[in-house]
Amino acid sequence: MCRMRTSCAFRATVRAAWPIFAMWLVTMAAAGCEPSPSENISAAAAQAPRALDRATFEAGVNPHDPRIRAWVAWLKQRGVVLECTHPKENRGEWRVVQPAVSDDYDVIFHIRSFPTWASREQMQAAIDDVNLAYLLNAQAHLAMSYGGFRGKRPDAKSAQSDDELPQINHLPLTKAVEQWFMAYEPGKPIQDK
Repeated sequence: MCRMRTSCAFRATVRAAWPIFAMWLVTMAAAGCEPSPSENISAAAAQAPRALDRATFEAGVNPHDPRIRAWVAWLKQRGVVLECTHPKENRGEWRVVQPAVSDDYDVIFHIRSFPTWASREQMQAAIDDVNLAYLLNAQAHLAMSYGGFRGKRPDAKSAQSDDELPQINHLPLTKAVEQWFMAYEPGKPIQDK
């Protein structure tokens, strides 16, 4: 009997207080769930994609970047050795030192990396704004120019075409490197040589 009275009394209290409690609960939930204007701005900024600005793009020519180093090491396993032409100036310029090409000119590639958060579209848009034709390997977050020639001295004669370069797998050196670049998958072992 005592138990029944407590139960009935409790129910009566809850019935009387319920409308007040419900209003309080709704008010607190609404006030607590709605972020402040500054929280709205920071949440939107966190969800918005980062901008691949010019400074970030230009930072990608660092010859010590691990992705660039991995690509250069991968090429070396294939018999093509690249050397950074200006390691302290961060130009992103690499020349072929092996196989030997010519006493008159160097074969040059420009290599740059992108932040891991950059999307394919951002990377493509960034290289489209450059005055040099680049190949994009979005999976590796790398871009590389087509091979070019640079004379070693003012009176040097440059190659007239890629066909004058050493052959690798029945392709001129530049074409082989460009083809390998597009097929390159970081961390994947070399299947064929």
